[in-house]
Amino acid sequence: MQEYNIWFSKLKLDNKCKLSLLENFKLEELYNFSEKNLKSIDIKENIKKELCNINYKKDLQKDVNYMNKNNILLVNCKEKAYPSNLKNISAKPALIYIRGNKNLLEESNIAVIGTRKPSSYGKRVAISIAKELSDREITVVSGLALRNR
Repeated sequence: MQEYNIWFSKLKLDNKCKLSLLENFKLEELYNFSEKNLKSIDIKENIKKELCNINYKKDLQKDVNYMNKNNILLVNCKEKAYPSNLKNISAKPALIYIRGNKNLLEESNIAVIGTRKPSSYGKRVAISIAKELSDREITVVSGLALRNR
């Protein structure tokens, strides 16, 4: 499933579109669609083009290995591992990355939200706030806006 989720995360489609696709199709089914079997399905051409773009399927095993090595899980909103407190919100993310103890996401938590490119002061303050919350055993969740490799 991890491979399918990684592929799906690479598609240049907005979250609303991804949610709609997940509501109507199984992820494995989407992954295995070809241009031929998409002809009979009533979805926009740009979406069909994205689903059939073979470039998104390249290097998937490399991504799977990286994520496994770094204890990163990518789950979509239809999976059991998707946090229940996110399932019922109207603008839920289609996919989320989880690093660390995924069971903590079922408890009360707080999200740290900020800019994608913080100043050095902003970094220090965010770290300080997150540490203080963590010291009080409050789970801190990050949006992981930038992906560093």
